[in-house]
Formats: sequence, C-alpha cells, structure tokens
Amino acid sequence: MLKKAFQDHQKKPVILVNHECDAPARGDASGRKGLAEAMGRSHGVDVLYADRNVLDVLYPDLSLQSYHVKLGRFLKEKNAKPVMVMGYNCDLALFEAGVNPSSVSYCSDINDDLAIDYLGEGELVAHNLTAARLHEGARLFDAQHPELSAATIISVMTAFQRSGYGYENECDVFSEHMASMLGSVERGAIYICGTRRNDPSKQAELQDSLISHLLQSGLHNVDVLNWSFTQDGFNPYLGLLTRAEHTILWGDSRSILSEALFAGKSVHSFSCSQSPQLEQAGFVRSFLQCDQFATKDIIAPNITQQLADKLWDAYSPDL
Repeated sequence: MLKKAFQDHQKKPVILVNHECDAPARGDASGRKGLAEAMGRSHGVDVLYADRNVLDVLYPDLSLQSYHVKLGRFLKEKNAKPVMVMGYNCDLALFEAGVNPSSVSYCSDINDDLAIDYLGEGELVAHNLTAARLHEGARLFDAQHPELSAATIISVMTAFQRSGYGYENECDVFSEHMASMLGSVERGAIYICGTRRNDPSKQAELQDSLISHLLQSGLHNVDVLNWSFTQDGFNPYLGLLTRAEHTILWGDSRSILSEALFAGKSVHSFSCSQSPQLEQAGFVRSFLQCDQFATKDIIAPNITQQLADKLWDAYSPDL
C-alpha cells in the first residue's frame, strides 16, 4: 500500500504521528516520533506530529471545534497528504484534508508492543532522543544549575509503582543505602526527577528521607533537589541524562531505561523487575547490591533504528 501511495505523490511523502489526547503517554509519544523520524532520515520522508495540546495552541479560534476539525486544518495548511499514520485513527481529519483514508497505512500499536512484536525485545523501547537533543539538554541544564558544575550529580529517575517489590519503608531503605555509598564524595547533588505519573507527595517523602539520612551520616556537602512533572518551566530530564555521573531508575519504566542507556552510561535500578539480559550485558546493576557506584560507559543497542527498519520493511516491502 505504501509503495503506491508514495508513487502517487509528486513531493516528499509524509508520515503523521497522531496522538488524539490531552496528555499523551510520554513513552508512546516519544517512541512513535522517534520511529517516524528514523524512517524519515533513512528513506527521505517528512514527519508531522500532532496532539490535542499542539493543535489547541495553533488554533485557539477553533476551541469549540472537534479534534478532527483542527487536525484537518493542520494537514491542509501543511499541504500534507500522509501515506502513513502512527498512533490514533484520524479518518475524519484525512477526509477534511482531501486524503482518502483507504490509501493510508496505520500503525497503532503502543511502544512496548512494537518492540516485542518486531524485535522480540522485552526490555528496551524506541525513543526520539538524538545526540543533538542530549547536547541541548545539557546546555540548558548547565545554564539552570551553574552551582552544580563542581558537584558529583546522582540522578534518581522515579517511576513509582503502586506497590513495592517487598521493601518496607522504601524511602528509608533507599536513603540509608545512598548515604553509605556517598561516604567519600567531596561535593554531591542528588537530583530527584519525576515522571508524569508520579505522586509528588512520595517524591517529597523521598527528598525528606534522603536529607535526614545524609545529615545523620554527616554528609553536609550533599544537596538534594526535587523536580516534579507538575511544575512548569525548566525540565532537567535531558540534562540529567548527560550531566549525572550516576543514574538510578526507581521503578519500571522501559522508556526511561532506554533513554538513559542511549546517553551512554549504565544504570542502577531500585524497586523494579530486574533484567538478567541487561545485567549480564553490564547495562543495569541493582542499586542495593552495590557497595559503591558501578557506572560505566556503554554503547547500547540502537533499538529505535532497528525497529524503524523493521516497520519500514513491514509497511512498504517493495520499496
């Protein structure tokens, strides 16, 4: 189907990444964008991204109109006739833009399922990180936090679960072990960075617990910062992936794990299901099983490009 659609277009074809919701899941949104962009780079395809927030900003005059009306206008203004849609069905918007939906290929699987179905990969997923995005994230982080330039930064990426994995008083267990691992640091900063799904109150509990245990251990030279996804403005996430000497993932998040490994360093894990394959490869170490940080430089597999190649073969086998 894609081959004929490509032949019917005189200009460069378009892949539309469409998320018809107010707060698209970060993993699915970044995964689909990353896959579309990877196909675009490899095969000369333009990529457009749309979700409810993006279109509301673009078209405040259409605030009372349906999402599909806004998306149709967006496609018209871009003079875009997608040959492939990743994400949500948008037949009505395609009609609005003068595109026959039967000529469009849909890939609506979620990020986790795509990795499993096409690569047999149960641990890592696609994302839209690039070296350029990481570099820019680091630049913004340095501008926001000049006071941390001489500090050893430990990032705690929190994807809290509804229940733990057998740990009582998880925050205290984590904090006590952290204090024991930081005994020789001259100047440190623990930076808690939460996801959209986190309960900010648990992040605050973790911050209080860390401060208490650090003070009890005499570690007055270690600061504890806490950023919640509910805050507006600066987001330290990308900067931490590059600037943190050590990264700890609290909870199960295949997206955070994949992006952290892409940044080129191994990851410590806490309160999450452990992957024997990733541990054997040296990509992941259990935080509680380490007496000192065991971070090392790595080259993680490029899951995004591998999966993009598989999708391209599946949706356009004759190209």
